[in-house]
Amino acid sequence: MASCGGQQSKDDMPAGENANSGLRQPKEETISRLLNNRGGGQTKASNLSASAPEFVPRFGGSSGRSGYKPPTLSASAPVFVPRQQMGADVYSQPQQIDYDPVLEEFKQVLRILNTSPGNVEEYMRPLCEKFKHGVTTAEHLTEIIDVLFLQSVAESNFRYTGARICQQICSRLKDHSLFASFRNAFLKRCQKQYEKREQLVTIPDKVEELTGFTLFMGELFLNLEVPSADGRATKMKILPNILKDLVLTLLSQPGKETVKCSCQLLKLVGANMEDMMEPADNFDEVFSQLKLVMQSRSLEENSKFLIKSVLNLRTSNWGRPDSTSSSQGGDSEFNGSLSHELLQNEPVFYNASGQTITREEAGFYNEEVEDGEYILNEDEEQAFLEWQAEANNEGFHNDAYSSWSNNEDQTYYGYYPNDDEMDDETEAAYEEFLKQSQRQGGYH
Repeated sequence: MASCGGQQSKDDMPAGENANSGLRQPKEETISRLLNNRGGGQTKASNLSASAPEFVPRFGGSSGRSGYKPPTLSASAPVFVPRQQMGADVYSQPQQIDYDPVLEEFKQVLRILNTSPGNVEEYMRPLCEKFKHGVTTAEHLTEIIDVLFLQSVAESNFRYTGARICQQICSRLKDHSLFASFRNAFLKRCQKQYEKREQLVTIPDKVEELTGFTLFMGELFLNLEVPSADGRATKMKILPNILKDLVLTLLSQPGKETVKCSCQLLKLVGANMEDMMEPADNFDEVFSQLKLVMQSRSLEENSKFLIKSVLNLRTSNWGRPDSTSSSQGGDSEFNGSLSHELLQNEPVFYNASGQTITREEAGFYNEEVEDGEYILNEDEEQAFLEWQAEANNEGFHNDAYSSWSNNEDQTYYGYYPNDDEMDDETEAAYEEFLKQSQRQGGYH
């Protein structure tokens, strides 16, 4: 039955509706409060405002507002100024100077020679001509030295090339007003790095920098020459002792990289160092330290093997044919100046085990061969021997082949030296024989 208000009572609602929904009807006071806006009849005003201070950035708006902070950033602030322009002395960042086309071309040449080291003279010849007229200040010379030094130390494949570039500049520009002092200026740059060796060897991240510098100094020792009193070019006598100090510094912190670098350097220049050093220089100290390091239990076996190979190399007089060891001393005059003939000796080649091998075993074949003569490499020679063995197994005899190829009077397998002697029938039979031989894999 409907109520007076026109609403259905609970009894008038379908029976299944409440059962299915599981929800009770809201209370009357709740419905009344919702319909009448909480009973006040008016909507409560919001406290939010789009222009409230919370929405204004601290560095915006009026400076008179409470809590306002003016901006402190500036494009000309010191933090945006490079350290070079503030007078900072940074090793890895040489002082920048104004753009110079000759300097930029020099950097480009270094990048090219890093991948094509065989073209040093080809690139340095025209570049040195540009240096004569394009480099006019000491600042430019210092920049050239810094760029060349840093790349020679950092790039392992560039150290030999860097030393050759130094020699090219010294020889081609020896009469230039600025570059006449290039050798001394470059060695002073090396001296700065040399004086930091004790510090660098104790910092793990700087050991690679020290090893690179050490090997580069070895290349300088071999390639950078100075004129002697008699006019001949000789190696600098000061460098062997510098190299000895660098090796001892590396061995003071024995590890995989330091030992490897020391052994590489001694294999590269050990013989030349020993020939030039005086007995008072005590070159034996290096090998005494090597023996001491080799006894360390913490050292890897590979490093111990490297040390042993160097010790054996020195015992064999650095692989040179002279049986008299250079460590036994000799004429003071000879030790004071390296013999020119000794510098021109045949280079010594070593295998991965540090043993002496021949030029051919190292892949450098004799250059005194006739023009057009081809020399097989190892792979080609092995392939030829396999082919030769296979041919012998199939019944092909080299003696017969040689005899046939060198004697035109003999006849083999129906071959006639003079085709005119064959009649038509014989010639047809011979051609048929050749076709059958080709199909069956015979001689052709």
